[in-house]
Amino acid sequence: MAEPEPGEAPRTAFRERLRRVLDPGAWFGLGVLGALLFLIGIYIPALASFPDSAVLRLLFAIAGGALGMLGFSFWWEGHAEPPRPRRRGRASPADQPLSHPFGPSFEVYRPPPRKEGPLLRREPPSNE
Repeated sequence: MAEPEPGEAPRTAFRERLRRVLDPGAWFGLGVLGALLFLIGIYIPALASFPDSAVLRLLFAIAGGALGMLGFSFWWEGHAEPPRPRRRGRASPADQPLSHPFGPSFEVYRPPPRKEGPLLRREPPSNE
């Protein structure tokens, strides 16, 4: 695998990019849909009225199993991650303080980093 150029974003695997396309709740919904397709495929009377129902049932079972495994596995990997930021609204400039999500009048103060370290240093008590 070729090294990325300086300044280029690191490459991610196709599986990781695919997992990030949808949020975990949507992957869970696709897993449920896949499970339903699989159940329709293995239930013999479900597609009996269609011609070549054996082939159709096999296709439903394979597609449902694959979709269910993909959806549930991506849901399981992503449900413990922090939620992604929403794309609605406009982004606040970097020089403005971020507002708290509970109300627009409450702002979070984040002081700039200090080179000297924290203001208060607590020394452990000496055993003399």
